[in-house]
Amino acid sequence: MEAINPLALSELLARVGQYMDKRTLNSCIRVSHTWHDILLPCLWYDAKISFIGNCSPPADDIEKNATHIRKLCVNGFRASDMKMFNCSFLLLSVLALRFRYPVGLTIITFLRRHASSLTDISIDGVNPDILVALNECPNLKRLKLYVYRM
Repeated sequence: MEAINPLALSELLARVGQYMDKRTLNSCIRVSHTWHDILLPCLWYDAKISFIGNCSPPADDIEKNATHIRKLCVNGFRASDMKMFNCSFLLLSVLALRFRYPVGLTIITFLRRHASSLTDISIDGVNPDILVALNECPNLKRLKLYVYRM
């Protein structure tokens, strides 16, 4: 009887992938097509995007991998950076937003679209419209709001 390589078991590899850092996961998905398919959800589970500085977010990558993203942290976006918020197929449970400018209708629509799946929200820069949208999140277990006075 031939011995089975434990890393050939997809369930085991996926479980190990949950404990890898992003850099290691990025290397591992290049090992083979099988590893890529198994570990890609682990790589995109927790997405962090920053619009600060000259770095531009990979909006196309976010759309392509949106089905894997469950935690999304967005830092410093502007109204012109809103393309990624049109991903209606995100299945988020955790959302962290740090606003650079006043909140627009796109963010309110985004919150309402994902209200049923969100369990944990952290928002810097709250306004009354966001509070109304947050009231529509029935499964919310943890909420952090940071209000800045002008």
